[in-house]
Amino acid sequence: MGDVAEIDFAACPDGRYYQLKNNGVRLSEGDVVVFMDSDTVPERNWLSNLLAPFEVPEAI
Repeated sequence: MGDVAEIDFAACPDGRYYQLKNNGVRLSEGDVVVFMDSDTVPERNWLSNLLAPFEVPEAI
């Protein structure tokens, strides 16, 4: 995953589900923010496949 993304971890004491996500977005610096929840099992190349359309300049 490090080939296509920078991964950081941040504390959010006593944060609830959406507070944790909002804290992550607030700390992000990229143009695209991707969340993967703990109940998700990523398939091979899932992140690359998800980000691929952003490489196409004509895509909206």
